[in-house]
Amino acid sequence: MSESTTSQTQVLQAAGKTRGIRLNEALTLFAASAMLNLLALAMPVAILLVYDRVLPSSSIPTLTVLLIGIVIVVACDMLLRFSRQAILAKVSARLDYSLREKTFSRLLRQSFPTAARIPFGVLSSTFNIANSKREFTLLRAQLVADLPFLIGILAIVGLIGGWLVMMPVTLLMLFAIVISILAVLHTRASKSYFDSEDARQHFLSGVFDNLGHAKSLACEVALSDKFVNIQGAHSESLRRMKFLSASSVEIFTFVTQALIGSVIVVGALSVLSGNMTYGGLAACTLLTGRSIEPLKTCYQFLMQFQLHRLNKQREILKLKLGRATDAAPSAVKLPRWSAAPKLSLYQVSVCRVGEDQACLEDITVDIEPGTIVSIEGGRGDGKTTFSRALLGLCPIVGNITINGIRLEGSSAELIRSNTTYIGTSPQLPEGTVIDALTMGNQDNYADVRYLSHLIGLDQAVKRLPKGYATEIGSTNTALPTGFLQKVAIVRALALKKKFIILDDATFGLDANTEIRLSRLIKALSGKATVLIFSDRETLKAVSSRRFKLSEGHLQEIRTVEARAK
Repeated sequence: MSESTTSQTQVLQAAGKTRGIRLNEALTLFAASAMLNLLALAMPVAILLVYDRVLPSSSIPTLTVLLIGIVIVVACDMLLRFSRQAILAKVSARLDYSLREKTFSRLLRQSFPTAARIPFGVLSSTFNIANSKREFTLLRAQLVADLPFLIGILAIVGLIGGWLVMMPVTLLMLFAIVISILAVLHTRASKSYFDSEDARQHFLSGVFDNLGHAKSLACEVALSDKFVNIQGAHSESLRRMKFLSASSVEIFTFVTQALIGSVIVVGALSVLSGNMTYGGLAACTLLTGRSIEPLKTCYQFLMQFQLHRLNKQREILKLKLGRATDAAPSAVKLPRWSAAPKLSLYQVSVCRVGEDQACLEDITVDIEPGTIVSIEGGRGDGKTTFSRALLGLCPIVGNITINGIRLEGSSAELIRSNTTYIGTSPQLPEGTVIDALTMGNQDNYADVRYLSHLIGLDQAVKRLPKGYATEIGSTNTALPTGFLQKVAIVRALALKKKFIILDDATFGLDANTEIRLSRLIKALSGKATVLIFSDRETLKAVSSRRFKLSEGHLQEIRTVEARAK
């Protein structure tokens, strides 16, 4: 990454800490817009003076002064417009960065089973919602300056043309009523379109992710028929949304033309009747034309406001994901535990995600710091559910306390940040083997190499063509599962966290590696609290306490050594 790119990223990260528009930026935008609106009055005033003063008296000096003034006004107008656009671009970039970063950070803090059920279309469209939020924020700031100017223009037209101002006022009131109705209809059509788009994306994602399975079941015809129905609903919702959007644009165009046309026609009648001068008519016409820009801002804000409301309802963090599993802001650095924690469970019942009935009931146990505990159980007895419950990823009833901290929504991230979890499926990022092991932290390099030697990973790496520089694919299929599991174990243990959970972590490992892993775990006795969810004898042998999950209850098993004592 170049130095310029790095510095730009750092600036955005620093600026992203400030949500919304800053006060100084808002004041600058308001001042620039106000000055532009005031300068917009220069041309109508000049036309009024030319028709009513310069031409009747043939005053060349006055015309010269007006010409110089108009040139200065045009130059100032261009300078202010460029300045305002520069500020808007800066604010827009910062808002886009902060909104997307916030969305991504909150998404990462969701429980995995909940996040896994999110349709891909909804997931991808969540980040597009940031565009709507950004535009809504900018338009709201611009409206604050433009709306008073629109009212001021109408007041000046009334001052010059008298009752002539009733024509634009009447048209604007009718426009507001019609466009409000269209905005509501457009919002409903947009909601229907977004829902159908999410359904279509989710369907396509599901089909092509499981295309081989679909072909093996010979269900191509059924899938094609279903896609035709989904696409038909999507196309119909798209047609309605495009029609209403185009209708709104056409109505806005008609109103802008009708504003100027009505002022010209009615103003001409006033001139013919002697109630208005030629200069007054020209000034009112130009003023009405200048009112189109703030009118456009009002129109865009109204349409964007409806879209913003819709997106707030569709926002994945409030609609699809529900409440976040924690409340700690991502920018806060969470404290690191320096000693092995004590684990206490009191009358804990655990439910699987999406189920109401508890699969584990009335678990009460205290595990002292530095204890190695093994928990065994048959298939479907809830070992994985129990392990996830200790991370706050499954709904529970009762109290779970880890290191004196009660596990709940506000403390879940703190507990997870101090926990090492090793499951059956290694979740590794794309990149080289050494990058996956160190996670980009070169300070862990020595520990990673030492642990790789102890677990036997270094011997497997030597057999790779590029060694530690070998690329790990995004699907983790290029390398054997056992190798990837070793990488996951090493990178997890290298973090030196004080609370470790192994959920069938020996899956895919050979007998020799399993023995090596058991020795590593035994060496952690007194240094970390370790929970081993496994039926493997090599791992159970190194535990100081053994439990068994049976029929939804946790029972402690007295070992041979304990009975002998």
